[in-house]
Amino acid sequence: MVRFKHRYIGLRWDSEYSITQEDIGDALRTAILNSGDLQLTALLPYMASVWMHLSAFNFATIRCPTALTRACIRIVIPQMVVRGAKNLRIVHVSGSISQMTRHIAPILSAELTKSRMALRT
Repeated sequence: MVRFKHRYIGLRWDSEYSITQEDIGDALRTAILNSGDLQLTALLPYMASVWMHLSAFNFATIRCPTALTRACIRIVIPQMVVRGAKNLRIVHVSGSISQMTRHIAPILSAELTKSRMALRT
């Protein structure tokens, strides 16, 4: 069995309705299959995965092999836009899910605090 090193790409977006984990996974698989890139298509079973999805925050983490991180970013963003994501942005690219969590947790915590304060007023 071959082991690949991976990167985790954190994405955030705005949308009028909730984009599900299945929508993001479909966007990733469709993007890879439509890319025409043989390396991406060959690695599809190893990379087409959504590792973290927080629908309340419109946040998801996609895992892909390190060598193909840029190609993965280039192809998945248009597919996410097709599925209704607006103002799509890359929050962070990291080498592990724990690094991603350490980076994104303070951001999401601040948003929770803001929303709680808004509910009190």
